[in-house]
Amino acid sequence: MDRRWRLGLGGLVALLVVVGLWSALGPRAFRRPAPFEVVGYVHDPASGLASARSHPDRLTALSPLWYSVGPDGRLVDARPDPALREFARSQGIPLVVLINNQKVGDNCQSLRSDASRRRIVSEITDLVTREGYEGINLDFQEMRPDVREEFTAVVRELARSLHAKGKILALSLIPPVDVPPEVTSVYDYRALGQAADYVVVFGYDRHNPSTDPGPIAPREWVEANIRKMVSLVPARKVVLGVGVYGYDWALPRRTTGDVTPLAVAAARELARRHGVQPQVQPGGQVTFRYAKDGRSHEVWFQDATNVKEKVDLARRYNLRGVAIWRLGFEEPAHWAQLPRRR
Repeated sequence: MDRRWRLGLGGLVALLVVVGLWSALGPRAFRRPAPFEVVGYVHDPASGLASARSHPDRLTALSPLWYSVGPDGRLVDARPDPALREFARSQGIPLVVLINNQKVGDNCQSLRSDASRRRIVSEITDLVTREGYEGINLDFQEMRPDVREEFTAVVRELARSLHAKGKILALSLIPPVDVPPEVTSVYDYRALGQAADYVVVFGYDRHNPSTDPGPIAPREWVEANIRKMVSLVPARKVVLGVGVYGYDWALPRRTTGDVTPLAVAAARELARRHGVQPQVQPGGQVTFRYAKDGRSHEVWFQDATNVKEKVDLARRYNLRGVAIWRLGFEEPAHWAQLPRRR
C-alpha cells in the first residue's frame, strides 16, 4: 500500500474516532468546566466598592441594590453609583443589578393588577437595555402567599423579555426549610427556577432580628436547604448565599430594633472593648456575651471558616457558586476562601 495512502487512511480513522467520541459523550465532555460563580452583593456604596476593589479577581458578578419596584410597578429609589459601575466595567465584572420590592402597604401592591405587572416587566427591560447592565437580580421579600401565582407570572414574563435582549435574570430567594410558611409559600421554587438563569438561596439568617440569638448559618440547616433546593431546581442554577456579618442581640429582645447588624471587624472590636474572648462554634459560627446599660447582649458572627465550609458545600452539591452578603462586612481572611476567576 502506498505510504501516503496509509497516512491518509490513518488520519481518517483518527478523525472517525474523535467524531465517535463526540457523538457518544456529547460536546460537554470537551468543554471547559463551568466557572464557579462568586457574586458580590453591594448595599453600602462606599464600603462595597472598597471591598470589591480589594479582590476583583475573586468576583464573577456584582449585584448592587440600586433600584426598587414601587406599588404601581414603576422603578423608584434609583441610586446607581457611577464609581462602582466604572470599576465593574474596568475589571470586566458583570453588573447583575439588584432590584427589590419597596416595602409599603402589603409589599405586594405592584403584583395585584395586570397593568402594574406589565409595567414591572417593561420598566426593568427598558432599564437594563438603556443602561447596558448584564442583567438583574430580583429580590422580592415579605410578600403575602396570595400573590404566589402573580409573582411567578411576572418572573416568567420578565425572563422572556430579558432573554430576548440577551440579558440575565437572577432571583434572590428566602430558603424553604425551617422558615415560617407565611414567609416562603409565596415562592413556587420549581417554577421560578425554570424561568430564571439562576437563583440565590439565602444560606444565612437562621437566627435574625426576628428570632432569639443563635448561629446565623448552622451547617445542618444550610445543607438541608441545599438538598431541598436541588430537588426543585437544577443544581447548576442554584447559588448559595453566604453571610459575612454578625448580629448583636440586646436581651431580652423586645423588638427587631433590639438587634443590630455588625460587620465582622466591628464584632471583634466590640468583644475587645468589653474584654471578652469570642468562642468559636462548629463551622465558624462565633459568639460572645457582654453587658451594657443594665442589659445583657449576645453576639454571633461568622469567620473565614464559615465561608470555607459553605464553598465546600456548594462544590459538593455541584452548585453554580456562592453569593456574598454583603461586601464591606467581611474581613480579609474571608477572601482567601473564595476561588479566583479563571
